[in-house]
Amino acid sequence: VIDFPALLGQKVVKNIELTNPALAPIVYSVRLEGNPDFTVEAKTVRMEKRSTAQLAVSCVPTSSLPDRCRLILAAVKEDSQVNGSTLVFDLNPVVKSSEPIRKIDFKAKCYEFAEQIVEVQNPYPGDCEFGIVCTNYSADEVEAMAAAKEDEQMALHSAAYTGRTPRTSRRSQKSIRELMGKPADPPV
Repeated sequence: VIDFPALLGQKVVKNIELTNPALAPIVYSVRLEGNPDFTVEAKTVRMEKRSTAQLAVSCVPTSSLPDRCRLILAAVKEDSQVNGSTLVFDLNPVVKSSEPIRKIDFKAKCYEFAEQIVEVQNPYPGDCEFGIVCTNYSADEVEAMAAAKEDEQMALHSAAYTGRTPRTSRRSQKSIRELMGKPADPPV
């Protein structure tokens, strides 16, 4: 299974590397079955003897529901070429639906009317219903979220040098949860 983590409507491209260890060229026909969110430009892949090839597969998730696709590479026998094995890959869109499409921040004084015009655009091919969530934060909550974002940016910067996968700081997660009156996660 090859996962394609993305936000709704965000294009993700993964390259699948194929290797031909044989002493003769191999040709594969490329076919996708299932979820139409997946596309591939190449209809065939030809690999010369003892070489590799890259096959780019794109995914633009249009639904947060899990819907797999199957990539089938069927060997095509031409003239005196070797007949390669059929290769099958399951492709899985992993939609991070908790992320908002867009955030708009504005400040207002307590008990004073504030107006904000919000323009909503549909990034999807079909008709959709969208929700707008307004959240009030105290000054302490805003500071805690800024500190958490700073910790996350530092982790990303550090990951660029260490090669590690960045994680959100447990300290920042805990402080935000405490400020919002939610219990902290148990230690792992």
